[in-house]
Amino acid sequence: MSTGKRYDNNYKIQAVKSAMEIGQTKATHELGISKSAITTWVRNVRIGKLDMGENFIEFGERTRHLRRKIASCGK
Repeated sequence: MSTGKRYDNNYKIQAVKSAMEIGQTKATHELGISKSAITTWVRNVRIGKLDMGENFIEFGERTRHLRRKIASCGK
């Protein structure tokens, strides 16, 4: 059920950055927001509805690359 809270874009951007760094579940607990809200914001970044700037795209690609590299080391 929606509580009707509205968050500005700067808050959403910081929340998405946090989710990308520490994971969505941990970010939702630390920020006190719903999992569905942060999932929607992350999706909006991926499809271009929430602009995080060029540096974020590079950060996201680097993060994915490092996660794949870590996963391959564990095999």
